[in-house]
Amino acid sequence: PNYIDSDYKSTNGSAFAVQEAVLNFDAKINSIINTHLGFLYSSDQQTPAISGTVGNYATYSQEQLSSKATTRYYPSNSNDLKDKVSIDEAYINISNLSKMPLVAKIGLAYVPFGKYDRYASMPSLTQQLSETRETMGELAFLHNSGFHGAVYAFNGVNKNTTSDNKDLVGDINNWGASVGYNNERGKIFYSVSVGYLNNMFDVGTISQYLNNNNVYHSRVGAWAVNADAHVGPFNLGMNYVTANSNFDKSDMVFEKNTDTIIGPKPRAYNIYAGYSFASYGYDSHLELSLQGSRESYDKITSASADDNAILSLPKQRMQITYDVKILPRTTLGVSYNRDKAYAEKNVGTGDNTDTILTNLTVLL
Repeated sequence: PNYIDSDYKSTNGSAFAVQEAVLNFDAKINSIINTHLGFLYSSDQQTPAISGTVGNYATYSQEQLSSKATTRYYPSNSNDLKDKVSIDEAYINISNLSKMPLVAKIGLAYVPFGKYDRYASMPSLTQQLSETRETMGELAFLHNSGFHGAVYAFNGVNKNTTSDNKDLVGDINNWGASVGYNNERGKIFYSVSVGYLNNMFDVGTISQYLNNNNVYHSRVGAWAVNADAHVGPFNLGMNYVTANSNFDKSDMVFEKNTDTIIGPKPRAYNIYAGYSFASYGYDSHLELSLQGSRESYDKITSASADDNAILSLPKQRMQITYDVKILPRTTLGVSYNRDKAYAEKNVGTGDNTDTILTNLTVLL
């Protein structure tokens, strides 16, 4: 396959690697308390075309490698590159839905902002602008009419108000909310949802590479809109994520034209359609996805470009995925991705690149 590095320069190569492995445990403690514990193994050499990853690791020091994002955008808890297993999630759910349609969640978890496949071999562009893992408190509402919603709060990154707060752990200073509706009519199932995040700096791809010792200068909110439907064996849907306003140039930049640098307003979309069928007796699913982003390539031509590199999404992506259930509770998937980089005027290459990925999922 044809791979790319973080600057979208084409290279050719192939390799076998365990890029990521996830092991989750769930336990029912009693009638109202459930617990979840998830472990994540992630390789330092992550898939190209994921924001924050690099292609040629031979040019990086051990310290630089340990600061690079994983597919989950969060480095291992250990600084030892040989020890890449970390706790991905650890939370408890408290609920008694037979008496009250509320669920409380406390702990380390992914906030309900955006909609995506957490275990996709290649995360979508909307996922990379929305996936947010935090130690949080969440209260969700689930009604049998199909309406649902959630509010949550967590420890966010610090605002750069004084030089004294740069080493502080974030206060409970970020929050979000989501609302949605699911329904089923005959063979048609559909769902819609809208989410708001008060500060986009806590999205994993962005918080991982904040300048100035993990602080920001000006808060930017974000919206996520999702809709999907299933009609018999067919499914289709869309996801859209956008910043609420432009970022301050001291936090993030985008070269709109040669020598014209602005504070960007990152946004991305994902439109997809799929078909489920039996292939030689095996349950299979084929899906086509068309994706794109705007102002989501944070590279500039100045000498400080490396210091400002936060986002590095492709401008466009066409993705084809095929999943087949080869054994009970075991699915084998393959994904073909064709990315188009941002144009040269945006300090991109404008090149097309191709990546083929496989993944194996086993549910224990």
